[in-house]
Amino acid sequence: MISLETLRERPLSFSSMKEFSKSPRHYLDYITKPKTPPTDAMKLGSVIHCMLLRPEAFNDEFAVAPDINKRTNAGKEEWAAFTAQNADKLVIGNDDYEHARRIVDSVLTSNDIRNLIQNCYDFEQEWQMDVDDLPYRGFYDGISEEYILEVKTIKDANPKNVMFEFYKSKYHLQAALYAMSSGKDVYYIVIETSEPYLSYAAPSTVQYIQKGADEIGTLNERFKMCMNMNGFRGGYNFFNEIKIDLPFSVDK
Repeated sequence: MISLETLRERPLSFSSMKEFSKSPRHYLDYITKPKTPPTDAMKLGSVIHCMLLRPEAFNDEFAVAPDINKRTNAGKEEWAAFTAQNADKLVIGNDDYEHARRIVDSVLTSNDIRNLIQNCYDFEQEWQMDVDDLPYRGFYDGISEEYILEVKTIKDANPKNVMFEFYKSKYHLQAALYAMSSGKDVYYIVIETSEPYLSYAAPSTVQYIQKGADEIGTLNERFKMCMNMNGFRGGYNFFNEIKIDLPFSVDK
């Protein structure tokens, strides 16, 4: 049973509401099932975030694995000692570390990006607020007097691809929550993780934020409906009848 009391203990977030937008059952699984290990792309994104925004915290959060031959008894013992010593850190390989370093070095050649980061007075700052009487929480990558800074890594940073991928990932919901909770503009640092490692800074538009706010409003109403009906085991057809038709992208 999902109630306001349980939501006060575990507020909604962009990630949980993104799952709810798929179906109520997706949300229920998200909050009840064990988290899956991070993918290689997620690990790389985390390393880049830390190197770029909080380099002083890198050694506290990550450990670069030494070159150990784990097929020998001595190597197995050395690896066991290393993992035990760094049990609370995310372990990455040296190749992954160097890859991230090359990307960050490329990013920091941009004066615009460096200025956006330097103007932030805090990073990974938690925020909480009620939206339509539902509690939400999240973390800003960076916050300045004038804007919220969000860092996104993507394999292909072509602006047309970024707009498509961001919309598919529903990042406009996240941006709307940032704007509503802070009353500030939202700026992105978009980082390409494949060569030539191009990156750029870009503001979100009013239309982008408004689209996210409109969808958040609709999702909140549906979420409250599920709370009243105890309907969080509902599937894809909980809100809309499913019919198989042609996709919108098909040429007529």
